[in-house]
Parts: sequence; C-alpha cells; structure tokens
Amino acid sequence: MTGESIRGDMRDLLLWASSLATGPKIILSVVVVLIAAFILIVLWAPAPAPNATSIDKSPNREPADTDSPAPSSASTASHSEPRSSTPRGQYPEKALRPAPQSAAPSVSAGRVEGSVIISQGQVGGQIAHSITNVGPQPRRVSPEAQAHLAKILHAFSPCTYEIEVVAGDGEARDLAFQIQAALNAGGWNSTGFANSMFPRPIVGVIVSAPDETPPVEQFLEWARRAGLNPQLELLRDLKQVHVLVGARE
Repeated sequence: MTGESIRGDMRDLLLWASSLATGPKIILSVVVVLIAAFILIVLWAPAPAPNATSIDKSPNREPADTDSPAPSSASTASHSEPRSSTPRGQYPEKALRPAPQSAAPSVSAGRVEGSVIISQGQVGGQIAHSITNVGPQPRRVSPEAQAHLAKILHAFSPCTYEIEVVAGDGEARDLAFQIQAALNAGGWNSTGFANSMFPRPIVGVIVSAPDETPPVEQFLEWARRAGLNPQLELLRDLKQVHVLVGARE
C-alpha cells in the first residue's frame, strides 16, 4: 500500500464522517481519542522491573535439581531462609571460635619447711610427705631383733619349748610365728604350735617355765626390749618352757 492510496482512504473516511449526524460524530470522535490515548500509553510506558522470581545468575548459586518438582509459591515463601555467603566446605569464623574458658581459682601450693608443708588456700586433697597411722599398731619383731636373740641364746644350753596362740587373732598369730623363728634360730627345740580357745581373754605374752634359768631370763629381757611386756609364770610341774601369745593390750 502506497502513501497516495493511504491519503485517498483518509480523505474518503473524513468525507464519510462529515456526512454523519451529530450523535454518531460524537461517538466516533470519542472512540478515536481513546484509541490514540491507548497507543500513547503503550509506547511511552517504562520497562517493567525484574520480579522476585528472576533467575539468579551469581557465580555462587548452586544448580537447581531438575528432577525434583518446583515448590509452590506459598511453600517457598514460608520456608525460604537467607543463604550464607560462606563457600561450601568452609565454616564462618564465628563457628570456629573456641568457647571461653572459666578462669581457675588461684591456689598457692604453700612452702616446705623441713618435713613440714604449710598450705595456703588449699581446698580438699592431701598435702603431706607421708601419712602415718597413729592408731594401734600391730606388734612386730624385726629380723634384726630376731638375729640378736638368736646370738644371745647360742651362749646357753638349748631349751625345749612349745608355743600357743589365741585362736582367731591374726595379729597374735603373726607375732607368735616371729617369736618361734627367733627361738629356733637360737637353738631352742620346738615341740609344737597350737591355736587354742580360752574361757577368759588372754592379753599380752605369757611365759611359763619350771624355773627361771639364765636362758629364760635372757629371753624375757629380750622380749621387754622389743616392747612385748612379757609376764613370767613359774610352774614347777612343767617339763618345758611354754610361750602363750594373747591379744594386743
């Protein structure tokens, strides 16, 4: 279609419109004005801003899973969370920061003066070189004391003896074995070791003999120095020395 034909058509349209009555002319004019206004609005309207569903082309964006169905708009709005800017495989500095540690109370260990330790600010525990049980100690005859008695008794004629201990008293039994070892080392002849029950309590070490001979006197003296506090009973009808070890005093 050329420009001359367009101008001819426009001329014919105007002639047709001028031949119309007043009412149709007004209606035609309003329609033309509305069409012109719509065209101007479409041509001059600004470009639309990108909406919230635009594709994120940032380099840190992970590829979407094409196999899973796309979530609905309501689900996306309710469960969406802000994405972290930390690359995968790394952790933010705040997560790697160690937890603060409470300061331990300052306690001075004190000072040592010889065998005494002076503690300062101690709460519980033990601070000592050693702990000594100050309660009743078991009676013991050291190997040195046993050897000393054996050396003394070898200067006299050997005696025959028997040793007896209160049954059920482990401390008295151990002491009786030590006395027996010392007498045997001194040359005395043992006729037996008996555990016996008595109707009354037996306390300490009781030595019974038919006579107070020099070897018996030496044995008693040795026992006193060893801290055994022996008691002597002279029984003329005895044929041998009898040593009875009772409970601890």
